[in-house]
Amino acid sequence: MMSVESFEQYPFFKPKEERTILFMTRLWDYTARRDDVNEQRKHINKTRIEAIKALKNEFGSAFYGGIFPNKMSEKYPDLILSRFDTQKCNYIKRLRSSSICIATTGLHNSIGWKMAEYVAASKCIISESLQYNVAGNFIKGVNYLEYTDVETLISSVHKLLDDDDLYFNMQISNYRYYNEYLRPDSLMLNLIAKVKNLI
Repeated sequence: MMSVESFEQYPFFKPKEERTILFMTRLWDYTARRDDVNEQRKHINKTRIEAIKALKNEFGSAFYGGIFPNKMSEKYPDLILSRFDTQKCNYIKRLRSSSICIATTGLHNSIGWKMAEYVAASKCIISESLQYNVAGNFIKGVNYLEYTDVETLISSVHKLLDDDDLYFNMQISNYRYYNEYLRPDSLMLNLIAKVKNLI
């Protein structure tokens, strides 16, 4: 099991030509479930596939990503990641060396766990719209850029490639947010403080 320290990283400036984009994700099975759940899973799968194809097409070798191997990914053999790259230790190495990370909405409109991993690693983040509030000041345009479709996704990546200040300040903002709100010890201290205020 990986420790949280495996993900932790200081902000690190890279010139534009060295910045890389990461989006490793999975597809969900949408068979033998309630119709509304199936439809949501189909939509999640569709948007993830569209995003990967668009990122590969636009950014070429600066982009690394694809889908984890499972039954649902068999329809997209050209997008399947190797089992070597999807091993946790290798994924963490890839994450730590990447500059811009893509996050998508999870099941039941949840915030995917990768978001926390990206924040812990002080990465620039581009995410689908967040459906839930999080603790502290996790701010659109500061901690992450939001996208709603393939066009806004590609546009957001270009912003982080072209704007050095936005790129580096977002890393710093996520480093601060992680240490103030997301680190396990900070989580506990913030929880204790909230409970004390309620007593």
